[in-house]
Amino acid sequence: MTVFASDVFARTGGTSTPPQLKLNSNTSASGHTWIQTSEGLAIRTDLDELGGTASAAGGNTRNFAGLNGAPSVADYTVEMTVKVLTTVDFTEGGPIARQPTAGANSGYAAVVNPNDSTFYLERYDSGTGTKISGDYAIDLTTLPATFKVAVKVEGNQISGLLDDVEVIAPVTDSTHTAAGFAGLYLRIKTAAFDDIVAKDFTATEVAGPSVTIGDDLQPGASFTLTYDGFDAAPVSPATLTDAQGNSIPVAVTVTDTDTAGVHSGTAVGTYPALPSSGTATGLLFGDVTVELGT
Repeated sequence: MTVFASDVFARTGGTSTPPQLKLNSNTSASGHTWIQTSEGLAIRTDLDELGGTASAAGGNTRNFAGLNGAPSVADYTVEMTVKVLTTVDFTEGGPIARQPTAGANSGYAAVVNPNDSTFYLERYDSGTGTKISGDYAIDLTTLPATFKVAVKVEGNQISGLLDDVEVIAPVTDSTHTAAGFAGLYLRIKTAAFDDIVAKDFTATEVAGPSVTIGDDLQPGASFTLTYDGFDAAPVSPATLTDAQGNSIPVAVTVTDTDTAGVHSGTAVGTYPALPSSGTATGLLFGDVTVELGT
């Protein structure tokens, strides 16, 4: 998986209460500069919502912001965490793709709308919004409610994901097909979001990484697998396979770090020991490969 740009909205400073920094001209975690086209969008650094969040402090206006310089391709996914704090002052918001320039008020967005508890896709043309999909109902019975929201653009096919599940099937729209920038759209007074990442979805279906342990993996010995670039936290068990194609599952303990949707960490397991008596089963011979799945 290639990550084009990301941000965890972790900043310090600001003079207001709670302390806030304007998003415009801020540098993201991936080193890209945020560009916004309207005032009111600010970084919240009081860490009271999602551990470094952003919100629109102004009125009910359309706010667009983009990460300058990434990506330079047309097909990718933009995802971010959206936290609905209230259904009163939050009109709509979500990640946006294919801005013709960073922060432009054009492109495709996956939108959460707390006013009517829906999720949908919207196209923007110089600030004018047009809904291009049907509504998907979201549960806002208990607030705050948190969602991982994503818009996927591939050619003229636009789709929407909630919590890593495609809930809005690809919609055909050919208005914005060129390469464009990733960012966010907000039309709110009070809301919070976090962990935005623009990434290449073409690599997300690749199986987990493998590591060849070698002949020194003796019965009862432990092994450690280091991984990086996963789209989701790995799960136990791992699969151990020898050069002859024999394989056995082995439980592993995963220590995972999620950085703007990109997972890295370690998985530790123990190769089964030989029994003190009786017949041994599941033995592996020669070089042993450990595959960590998701």
